[in-house]
Amino acid sequence: QHSAGMRQFVAKNYSAIKTQNPQFPLLVRECLAADPYIIARYEFGVEKKLFTENLNHEEVGEAVKILVDSAAEVNASLKK
Repeated sequence: QHSAGMRQFVAKNYSAIKTQNPQFPLLVRECLAADPYIIARYEFGVEKKLFTENLNHEEVGEAVKILVDSAAEVNASLKK
């Protein structure tokens, strides 16, 4: 299935993410016939979306890291 990697990532990492970041809003929604994706919401309501179809759980983790690592840059660009 095209969402298997996303489901594996959530199953393996959700508890650890919430334990380490209790104030971090993390929402998981399951839906039939929908492409899997991750949305990061930055300051001022700016959002970035990365589609994760056909990625394995490690590649989904890399996608999450890209969104997290770009937060400072995105937020700084909004304050100019």
